[in-house]
Amino acid sequence: MIEILNAVHNIVSVSPEDLPEHPRERQTIYYSDEKDMVVIAGWGDDTGRIAEMIVNYLELSPEGKQKAEEYFLSSGEDFGIRINNMLKEIARIRREKGQFTMRTDEIRIFPCFADHPPKPEKMENKDLYYQAHGSFESGIILDGAGNLIDGYTSYLLAVRYGASHVPVRYGRRQTITASHRPGGTLYRWELPGLLVGKVHPGDKVTVKTARGFRRVTVEAVEEYSGQEPEPLKMVVRKGRMRRR
Repeated sequence: MIEILNAVHNIVSVSPEDLPEHPRERQTIYYSDEKDMVVIAGWGDDTGRIAEMIVNYLELSPEGKQKAEEYFLSSGEDFGIRINNMLKEIARIRREKGQFTMRTDEIRIFPCFADHPPKPEKMENKDLYYQAHGSFESGIILDGAGNLIDGYTSYLLAVRYGASHVPVRYGRRQTITASHRPGGTLYRWELPGLLVGKVHPGDKVTVKTARGFRRVTVEAVEEYSGQEPEPLKMVVRKGRMRRR
């Protein structure tokens, strides 16, 4: 039987008889890189305590790391060193993958998100996914200043369920200012992720408008400010529209 002990860090408890061939120890803690999962087995009443210590370590605060290291080292020198090295390796892998955790109450929310909450049906579907899988369907992505730029539904679920920390990644969002004709009125669109950093002033791009798809000339490219009064329409592609 598998029990999710901490959905944020993907820590699970597994019955010893359900363990794969490796590891064979009846009491064990190991990391599955394939599933990015910390597996705890055979610790009985101590399982929850161990999960708590692992969480303290992975949240990477100096106090949490010290508390976790003291606990594991008190369990026996060989065991403590082995587990401590494993936790350092997990932290290293997650940093290399761009995965970090952050205090939920330290995430900044742009007005464009706060003023346009997700539709109830969307939140319900995201909530059902969270309850079924123990993880968020959409990742939380922040800019370099800690502003949320994607994954608002996941942030709201974290707040709803009282999660003190959430997994985050860092990324970028960009907008363009462009006109339909030289000297024409300037409008704004958002670049999709695949075009971030690849569009420059003077480029021609295809955009979505209320009247269909149009080709425009880029006047300027800016980092997403989050001050837009409403969600922006997206750039469809760089270059010419496809002819049918």
